[in-house]
Amino acid sequence: MVPVPANYKMTREANIVLTALQRLEFSQQITVLGNAVVDMGVDPLA
Repeated sequence: MVPVPANYKMTREANIVLTALQRLEFSQQITVLGNAVVDMGVDPLA
């Protein structure tokens, strides 16, 4: 778990994305997050 400030409030949109991600199987989560990293220009295998 990543620590966040006690008063942090996630936006509605971020909460929707997180909920959708949590509903995926673990391997699907890894694929989605890996693709997001690649789309940001980072090679996760480098």
